[in-house]
Amino acid sequence: MIVDGAPVAQGLAFGAATEYAPLPAGDHQVQVMPAGETSPLIDTTVTAETAKAYIVTVLGTADAPEAQVLDVNIDATTAGQARIRLLNAVPDAGELSVGIAGGDNLFENVAFKGTSDYRDGAPGTYDMTVSLPDGAEPIVTVPGIQLTEGSVYDFIALGEVGGGTVTLLPLATTVSQPCSMILGVGSAQDACVRFVHAAGGTGEVDVFVGGQLSAQALAFGSATDFVNFPAGDQQFQITTTGSPANTALLDTTQTLEAGQAYDVIVAGPTDNLQAIANEVDLTPLPTGQSRLRVIHAAQNAGNVDVGIANGANLVEGLEENASSEYVTVDAGTVAAQVRAAGEQTPLLETNLDVQEGMVYDVVALGNANDESFSLLVLTAPTMARQGEVATPAAAPVTGAATPAAIGTPVPVEAPASPVVEPVIATPVGATPVAATPVEGEGEGAVEDGTDAVDGAVDDAEGALTQTPTT
Repeated sequence: MIVDGAPVAQGLAFGAATEYAPLPAGDHQVQVMPAGETSPLIDTTVTAETAKAYIVTVLGTADAPEAQVLDVNIDATTAGQARIRLLNAVPDAGELSVGIAGGDNLFENVAFKGTSDYRDGAPGTYDMTVSLPDGAEPIVTVPGIQLTEGSVYDFIALGEVGGGTVTLLPLATTVSQPCSMILGVGSAQDACVRFVHAAGGTGEVDVFVGGQLSAQALAFGSATDFVNFPAGDQQFQITTTGSPANTALLDTTQTLEAGQAYDVIVAGPTDNLQAIANEVDLTPLPTGQSRLRVIHAAQNAGNVDVGIANGANLVEGLEENASSEYVTVDAGTVAAQVRAAGEQTPLLETNLDVQEGMVYDVVALGNANDESFSLLVLTAPTMARQGEVATPAAAPVTGAATPAAIGTPVPVEAPASPVVEPVIATPVGATPVAATPVEGEGEGAVEDGTDAVDGAVDDAEGALTQTPTT
């Protein structure tokens, strides 16, 4: 398997699959060659989009092989469920149905090269059958397929009916989990919120949520830890420290979704505070990559670009009190710059350390007029994008099998998540890391070990899977 001229998999066996591999957004040449040869059986173009996951499946016959691209649904699964679908890659089968041994079909009459819709599936271990539409008995039973809550499964039916080699290849992909599971706060029904004080000249503030004190003495340029709150409409009030909620400098209501993480950034001058509420993207990342965006909460700085020293911009023309889209970047240490939009001379530059598997929210704060323009970089962990075969290494069983408990799943427990009631959050003080202001245009105060930008922008997540050619 060759992508853009570089080998991704060599000697890939029939019915085998690769792990996920990161791909930049855009068009990519994908070639499939017989092992040890140089003439491709397939030469096609695959278009990858930002924050997507794909399975590229090689199917058909020896005379007419082709590649089929599947867009994997990596959204959060229904609570307590897995997500499943079927691809029929059996060239001589016509239509296929797949179900639980001794039970009902999960997918019915899926045509060759066709895919079913996704559906929920209860976690557990199952024996699964493959049948022809008019067959009274399954043509094969595949034992011990495991479904885990919070994963998506693409079942690929492969082999040949005539050769008696039909089986199922269940490919599992990690998908989004509730923020409570990733961050270790609250339950799946809660939202997770982090408050950031970026309002210069306001002094220390207290944060009230639903009339209850949630964060106390939050200093300018600092942030709280994530705290869980029930989903739904929540009233946020910001006061000077020690003042009651009814004297709020800012009183706003935000709608929170269950399982979603948020940054709520208090910005602007004291007499005109604003709350910038942004969802934090905690979806899984490919190995070796991180995710980054910029939030412009500085005063009198105008629109800004953020980029690499002597390199391209990652974010362009970002307006005050606005947030950029996330970009996916490679891990590593680079020199980052904040520039006035369209200008090359930096307002601020600093070395930033990218760590894989982390989400970075870079907050520009301060006031350009008094040379207090600076950066605060906030981090949150996420999971690695993983793909695996979700069945034991066992040969398919021909004919119907009698499972130990027909149609009854064996529960798979999800990781425990502590239930935490909202508490007063201690502000996280920023430990300054040396940044070099340019011509007196600002100082870089950033959180130690949490700064990140990378020059190579990899905006997509790709997966390459080979299924049979006969």
